[in-house]
Amino acid sequence: MGGIKKNEVLRLVEQMDKDVRRVYVAEITPLSRMRAVVLLVRNGLAQLSQVVENGFADSGEEIYFFKTLWPSVMGWQFYAADRFAIELARPEDVVEKVLGYLKGELGLAQQLFSRYPLQYAYFCQGMDELDGRYFVHSGEGGGMLLGVGFDAGDGLAPPCTDLWARFMAAERLRDYLLAELMRLELGKGETAGSPDQGKLAVKACENAMDGGEGEPN
Repeated sequence: MGGIKKNEVLRLVEQMDKDVRRVYVAEITPLSRMRAVVLLVRNGLAQLSQVVENGFADSGEEIYFFKTLWPSVMGWQFYAADRFAIELARPEDVVEKVLGYLKGELGLAQQLFSRYPLQYAYFCQGMDELDGRYFVHSGEGGGMLLGVGFDAGDGLAPPCTDLWARFMAAERLRDYLLAELMRLELGKGETAGSPDQGKLAVKACENAMDGGEGEPN
């Protein structure tokens, strides 16, 4: 990758994940959290832009960059905005009221997946047959992944990069909400886990929400 070496780009993305998690531990108010994350994302994208400006060695490198690295960083900005809205409107009184609110937000967070079922299946199953059309600037686009109502972003990245960032953000938000629901349902601790901790408890949380039993995978 031009300008920045591949291992440096990978470290940048990994550090971004760690820094965002620190923000949600260190910052107190929803606004301060969102502002801190937005600043991190802007700085990260500015560094990644050097790669774009200097070009790629081949299409495989460009696909990996725009399918994995860029949306991973950009996704944190979408996540921060959505989490800010949730935290700002969150009830602070009766636990049952908070549970109902968070369950409603969980449903809203997952609407993106049902809105773009074909694209999400391609995303979460790790398919790659159409990568050359949707994750390089010279790709033809159109066709199967760009259906009716599809938002291809602002043109700064290939057609599907913006949607992939939104999918990543929605999955992070889902995991955060599941972790919060589990904490409140089971009464463990007083603070929420990191956005990714919910992945370890999805099954148990869903069972708790349905009144069933079960252990997390």
